[in-house]
Amino acid sequence: MATNYTCTNYTGPDRKNYLILKTSASNIRLVSNFKNGTCDTVRASGFYGMNASFFNSNTNKAILNIAFQNGASVGTGQSVPSPNGGTAKDGTVNLIGDSVVFWNGSALNCLNGILYSSNANIPKSPNTWAQGGIGLYLCNNAWKARYMAEYSAEAYPLDETDARTGILIDKSKRSVYLFACTSAIYVSDLRAAMMAYAGLAEGGSAGNWAAIMTDGGHSTQLYTGEKSVAAVPVRGVPQIIALKNKN
Repeated sequence: MATNYTCTNYTGPDRKNYLILKTSASNIRLVSNFKNGTCDTVRASGFYGMNASFFNSNTNKAILNIAFQNGASVGTGQSVPSPNGGTAKDGTVNLIGDSVVFWNGSALNCLNGILYSSNANIPKSPNTWAQGGIGLYLCNNAWKARYMAEYSAEAYPLDETDARTGILIDKSKRSVYLFACTSAIYVSDLRAAMMAYAGLAEGGSAGNWAAIMTDGGHSTQLYTGEKSVAAVPVRGVPQIIALKNKN
């Protein structure tokens, strides 16, 4: 039996099934899954883990979030529009959302309002990682307004349903929980499932818990040796949040 992670089914308040992969922050490795212009599925990549960054659905598959491992981007190396004008390399900017979950080698955290990997809070040393997405503002009664205020969040409106993925963290225990649901759910359902799993209540304190939403829809997929889900089994994704050690 694996000791570095667990993978369990969880029924959320919406009665939908969520697959949750739990591991330590130090066991996470962000990887590029873009090779010679094509992308594998998570299952075919050879890693256990989940799809991560939002990305272009056209032929270039450039990722649209900050995704740094050991101080370097794990993007495709292609150019994307920069929020302040001009262009930037993909993986170095948040173009969907402006929140980041990161591990600096000793502490796990989530910060909002970060568009660029040049931000001093983004770790750049060995054995660190940073993954961008849209903040979910656990327990905050004003979460809908804060969600919609994130960069380009209007592309993922609160009144539409889709398959969803996200990252929940417990900063005190340095634990990472990868959530995947292949049913058509609202963003609020994903958030509510995370809060229920963590034992949190709306309007209370989130304490050491925080969360972001990552890419979902047809890209939703989470794979381990014991359990896996995929919204579309043949959908390749250019970037993965993976486990260093599967055992």
